Amino acid sequence: MKTVTFSQIIELNKILQEKGLNYKIHISDACGQQSMWIEALDSELSIPMDDSLNETIIYYFAKQGMGLDFSSDRDSFWVAEED
Repeated sequence: MKTVTFSQIIELNKILQEKGLNYKIHISDACGQQSMWIEALDSELSIPMDDSLNETIIYYFAKQGMGLDFSSDRDSFWVAEED
């Protein structure tokens, strides 16, 4: 399984900010599996988030050679297992 670095999370958060998407990605790394979760920085925003946020996250990690799986509520995600 591929590993997400803190540098990648920082870079992705910069991209979100540049696109005017008022969300922040956080990373948790425990017991052999990383997961990321999405924080809405504006109380008016909710998760599941807008399509442009989804597209930005998926596109960013696809460029890194990583597919993603999302939780059913779409507020957290992790790197998909390779086949």
